[in-house]
Amino acid sequence: MKKLIACLTSFALLTAVVLSPTGASAQNGLEEGHQGSLQINVNEGLSDINFITQSESKLEYTYKKSDGKYKNVEYISEDQTRATSHIFKKDANTGEFNQVDSLTINVNYEGETKVITITSEQTGQVDTLTIDVDYDGETTITGEEEALEVGTSIGTLAKKGWKHRGTRHGSTKIHKYTVYAIAVIVSSITKIPASAKIVVGIASAILADNLSRIYFTIKTYEQTGRSKLNPCFKYVSSLYKDSKRQKAIRKNIVSYSGRSQCP
Repeated sequence: MKKLIACLTSFALLTAVVLSPTGASAQNGLEEGHQGSLQINVNEGLSDINFITQSESKLEYTYKKSDGKYKNVEYISEDQTRATSHIFKKDANTGEFNQVDSLTINVNYEGETKVITITSEQTGQVDTLTIDVDYDGETTITGEEEALEVGTSIGTLAKKGWKHRGTRHGSTKIHKYTVYAIAVIVSSITKIPASAKIVVGIASAILADNLSRIYFTIKTYEQTGRSKLNPCFKYVSSLYKDSKRQKAIRKNIVSYSGRSQCP
């Protein structure tokens, strides 16, 4: 089975603005005196992540780091291949949030591989990333059917049943970018859009816990009683903090894929 590529993507370095004052004048509307460098993939945990806005096209949230309070406003394109993230830091004296950087994130597809380019407007720094999801193995099971609904009769099982086609176990490294960037990784595993609330919530938990790697199990089912030209698949994904899969981040996340009339 093909290797699943996770895209570490969209959208903009949540943990990663490190400022080194230079006394230079503000550029492009950025806060005066903050001509700093953009440090990618900072291994620092966050706390108090609070969402102000959460939709398919915009994420706005605040969070705390060791050097103060920040706010990110991320604008996401409809096809989720481009985003702009504006990063603000709270002034301890005035209480106002001043912009310290803007990031542009582009997602390009090379076959099944997603290549993400993140560019800092303030420094011009560019990071290009390709992130793999590693599979530990796959078990294929045939002949195992289960009812889609409790109480489904044997006579309707062919229409409403699901046949277990396989179970995959794997893991992926987490790079410390924004909530949305991690949501794209989660989306690649769960097959649910990265802007969905459940995925964004999982990404927030991963970032807040400062996890450097997550582990997962994916069970794949095929709906019985359908034409081979129009199959419907159900995926049940569970994400964990540890390789023994005892500390769950979220279990039994259900998604579907198919051409038509697939739940």
